[in-house]
Formats: sequence, structure tokens, C-alpha cells
Amino acid sequence: MKTEHWNILIKTMLVLVLNIPIHLQAQYTKSFTGSFNGIENLTLTSGRGDIVFKKSTDENTKYELNVSLEAKTEADANIIFSGVDVKDDHNGQNLSLSTKFNFKNINTINGRSSITLQNGKRAKNITQFKVKLIVYTPELASLRVAVKYHQLDIPDGIARQLDIETYNNKVNIGSVSGELNVKSKYTKGIFGSAGKSNLDLYDCNLTFQKLGDVQLASKYSELEFESLSSLTAQTYEDNIIIPNSIPSVKITDKYSVFTIQDIRNAWLDLYETKVTISKIHNARIKSKYTKYKLGTLETFDLEMSYEDKINLQSVATINISESKYSELHIQKVTTRFNIASYNDKINIEGLAPTFEAFSFTGKYSKLNVDLNPKFAYHLKATTKYGRLVVDKDQLDITTWIEKSDQLTAEGKTKNANRSSAIFTIEGYDNNISL
Repeated sequence: MKTEHWNILIKTMLVLVLNIPIHLQAQYTKSFTGSFNGIENLTLTSGRGDIVFKKSTDENTKYELNVSLEAKTEADANIIFSGVDVKDDHNGQNLSLSTKFNFKNINTINGRSSITLQNGKRAKNITQFKVKLIVYTPELASLRVAVKYHQLDIPDGIARQLDIETYNNKVNIGSVSGELNVKSKYTKGIFGSAGKSNLDLYDCNLTFQKLGDVQLASKYSELEFESLSSLTAQTYEDNIIIPNSIPSVKITDKYSVFTIQDIRNAWLDLYETKVTISKIHNARIKSKYTKYKLGTLETFDLEMSYEDKINLQSVATINISESKYSELHIQKVTTRFNIASYNDKINIEGLAPTFEAFSFTGKYSKLNVDLNPKFAYHLKATTKYGRLVVDKDQLDITTWIEKSDQLTAEGKTKNANRSSAIFTIEGYDNNISL
């Protein structure tokens, strides 16, 4: 109560002593509307205010642009309203809408704005300036939306094909039955289901529901895809989550983090990436400086590995065509292992009874395979320098020649037969333990 009395007293003194008039702000509103029949294709461009699409109750496409503000005089409010317009271009089934704000500049201090129009007119002390566009429409064949800032809401079933371009928006986009095309910067929100999708993203935080075949180009984004038919992606410093199974993935990446549940077929070209995948049926990969945390794989073809760290639970067949300076830890291999290695660290905790063939060609590498004492295998090894450690008590050795720092060894475990696994080792200055 004291504060209110002091405010009244101060205002009275300003009026009586300094002859400064005190004007109270009043609220003013204006609406711009239009209605069109038989529209199949709609294009909307807007640079200011929230935009909401709603399902129409009839066959008409209608818009309602509501502008509200607080000003000291109606004249000031009318200056602002005169700078606002909606341009429409209607041609048969095609409609183009564009909101126009003919403002030269807006200067805001402590919540009060001075707005100058392109024609030079100016209104001062404008507060609570708000713009909201509502579009009512039946389902469209196609909808194109290009907007900046504020909120964009599009419910399910507004269009069969949806093209969206956003800049610094918050979005809530429903499902479309057909194609989805998105070009966004600094945008956050949710997208529903769609068919084939093309996504061009920069510094976005978005969640997508069920999509068809996806083409993705992204930088610096946080993305989650609940379901995909396939993904072809070129990404840079993103964080991408796919919590369900995906049939096909092709990714070229630098510096990103991927968390994926299940991939049937994967082709990955990675540079300093972090990858967590629970299950892969078939994978072809080349990478540098990448960290892997992998679950179960059927076929793992690593075309090139350079200074990677790979942690793998189980794999049926693994073929590493070229590896340098990498660390590879595998809990179990069930069928085949093949590697061309240079200065790697390789640790294999176990081989399944169904294991068939092991091939190692390498230089300066450390290889450790923890074999069950009952594991049956044939051995053929040729190495120079370094060392090869095997349990000779378990072997029937037919050849063991050490000469001029070169070892030639051949033999088999006492329980091996013709169908037992075959170990072939060729190397230079390696440290190998079986």
C-alpha cells in the first residue's frame, strides 16, 4: 500500500511541478482475414509471430492474422497496424500467403519498443506486441511453410506432402501420409510420421516418429528417430539416437555420437565418432579415431581402422582388411577371424566350439587369444622377431624351427581332427599368445 501511495505522489509531482503528462497504456487489436475455396497446394511465408494450422470444418482454406499491442494512443497503434499486411496469390488450386511487416527498425529498451516503418512513420512506447497467424484448411495435397522465430504448430493430416523451412523456431508437427522435406536451423520440437524424408539440419534439437527412407544432412544437432525404413546420412558433431530396429544405414560422419538399437545392414565411414550399437547383422566400416561399443554382430567387415577403440561382445565373422594403431577387444568369435594388423592391441576372450578359421598377418602388434584348454585347432605360423606363445603340452608339433630370429611352426592339438579350426599366423615383431 505504501508503494502505491508513493507512485501516485511521484506521478502527481511530475504533472504539477515538471508539467510532464502521464499517459496510461491501452490495448489495441486488429485482425486480417481471408477465405479461399478448392485449395490443394498452399505456400506460407512468415517472419514474425506464432503460426497455428487447424483442420477446417468445411472445404474452405481460411486465415486469420491477429495483431495485438499496448500503446499510449490509438494513433500510435494505427501506425503499427498500417505496417502489417497479408499478401495472397490465388491461382486455381494454388494459394500463396505471405505476412508482411514493413518495419525499418525496432529498438526495444526495458520492454518498450520504438518502431519505425519503411515510410518513416514511427510509434514509441509500444509494449506487448504480439502476432499470431491461424490457418484453417482441409487436407491439402501439399503444404510449404517458410517461417522464422516463434512457434509453429501443424496437426496430423493437414497435408499429404509437407515442406518446411524454419529458423530459430519451436515446432510441433503432426503426421503426413507422404513426403516430408525439412530445412531447419536452431529449431527445437517434434515431428510425427511421414514417408520418404529429406532433412537438412543445423544446430537443431528434434524428435521424429515413424519415417520412411531418410536422407539426412546435419551439423551440431541433437536428433532422435523412433523408427526408420532406412537412413543415409552425412553428419558432423551430432548426437543421434535410434532406439529401435532399422533395416539399412549408410553414414558418413565426423565427431558425432550414435546410439542405435539394431541394424540389419550398415555401411559406416567415420572419423572421431562414438558409436554404441546393440546388434548388427551385417556391417561394412572404415574409420579413424573412433570409439565403438558393439553388441552382437553376424558379419563385421572393417575395411580400414586407424587408431580406433573397438569393444565388441560377440561376432560370427570378422574381417579387418587394414588396421593400424587400434585397440580391439572381443568377448567371443563364433566362426571366423581375419586381420591385417599394424601396431594394434588385440584381445579375444574366447572362441566358440563352432569356430572355423583364424588368420593373422601383422607387424608390431600384440595379440592375445584366450583358448579353452579343450579347444581343438591346427596351427601354421611364420614369424620374424617378436614371440609366439602356445601351450606346447597341448600340441602335436610337426615343425618348430627357430633360426635367425625367424620361427616356422606347424602342428595341431592332440584332440584336433580334419574339421577342427585352422590358425594361420604370419608376422613381424609381434607379441602373440594363444
